[in-house]
Amino acid sequence: MRPKVVDPRPPILAAGRGAARMKRSGTVHPSALAEIWVREAFMDRATRRRIRPSVEGMEARVTPVGFFTPAQAVFMELQRNHALGAAAAHPRPAPAPVLAGTAQGTFHVVPSPNPAVTTVTVTGGGFLSPLGGAAARGSLSFREAALPGKLQGTLTLSNGKDSLFLTISANLGRTAIPPVIPSAQVVVTGGTGAFAHLRGAGTATIHLGINPANPSAGSASITFNNITL
Repeated sequence: MRPKVVDPRPPILAAGRGAARMKRSGTVHPSALAEIWVREAFMDRATRRRIRPSVEGMEARVTPVGFFTPAQAVFMELQRNHALGAAAAHPRPAPAPVLAGTAQGTFHVVPSPNPAVTTVTVTGGGFLSPLGGAAARGSLSFREAALPGKLQGTLTLSNGKDSLFLTISANLGRTAIPPVIPSAQVVVTGGTGAFAHLRGAGTATIHLGINPANPSAGSASITFNNITL
């Protein structure tokens, strides 16, 4: 029986499972066999990755901003409708109006049957909340300095459509007509039209610019200090 002759040169490697065939035939050089095994191992692994079906694990995914799944869209719409229904069933009360702003004008002394009391009429106007542009008209009575000084008066504010009625009072010490009354007490007793239901109380600052050449007249202003109505 003729012995097999082994070619010392490595054979040309071919695709497929040639390593197994060459090993069985006993004609493969050991170095070539190792190279074939290595190549076929990597080729088989790559082939398995390409053709073998597999199930990928689910990954946590974040919905991009601005994009929502149908379930998310339905849930958000339900939340929106619930919020709108709650707002309609329990509306927030409107903030209470306040009497604020400054009215400027003039005052004139009018004859008084009581020599211990000086009465002046005041007229003017300005932008006053909540009336807007408004006219101010009223009268103020000052008790003379010989007695404990006291201011009492009334004032009507009107925007041509609706009006507010006010009473004004202050303690003056022993000054008959002071140039400044910093904390006059103001009471809103009512009104007309849209302001008929308004009531409130607070303070105002009154300035009286007495003209020494003509003490019977001068400038007047009243600033209301955010009186809640």
